[in-house]
Amino acid sequence: MKKLDFYEFTGIVAPGAVAVYGLSRIHPEVGLLLKDQSITVGELGLLLILAYVAGHIIQSFGNLLEKGWWFFFGGMPSDWPRTGKRQLLAASQMQVLPSRIRSVLKLECSERLSDLSKNDWFAITRQIYSTVRLVDRTDRIDVFNGNYGMFRGIAASLLLLLAVAIIDTQVHDARVYAVLGITALLAFFRMHRFGVQYARELFVQFLSIKSADSPEVKKESNERDNVS
Repeated sequence: MKKLDFYEFTGIVAPGAVAVYGLSRIHPEVGLLLKDQSITVGELGLLLILAYVAGHIIQSFGNLLEKGWWFFFGGMPSDWPRTGKRQLLAASQMQVLPSRIRSVLKLECSERLSDLSKNDWFAITRQIYSTVRLVDRTDRIDVFNGNYGMFRGIAASLLLLLAVAIIDTQVHDARVYAVLGITALLAFFRMHRFGVQYARELFVQFLSIKSADSPEVKKESNERDNVS
């Protein structure tokens, strides 16, 4: 079994653990934790597996929630340079972005990014990330993305736990509802913050790549050096 990377731990395991732990508190009969003050290595391993599986399921719900959240903010932050609905980059950076796409990615790109379709821009942003990764400048981007996924999953977990607590006939404490609801909202705010930081860092790192530093140019240069 391969080691968990940063995103899998923060974006999958952490939200899954919140859901499993919360359910074990609301329904102890289905939980593995808190039956006593100790936990065996086997139980810890089983908890990790359950958290990983639950995390993937939770993130499916999180994907639906993020669409509703970003709808009120003009779409995903990575789409803001195209739509212009919200400011992500400085005006001077926006002026350079189309030409940098042409010079670094070797793609045809209109000076007006709004001329691109949503699907075309999505594909371009994926290529932008791949290019930034090839020049080894994605450390901060990956951290922002991992934290974004974590808080999206935690918000989804807390909302599901809130629904379970409301439906459960044995939970009548309004403080439980308030804590779950408020922490879910705070998780959404953190998700929003890291989503914006991810998109801004992605484009800033891309704009810092010069044409001569692009992977394609470096590859051609290396091939010429090998021939000579």
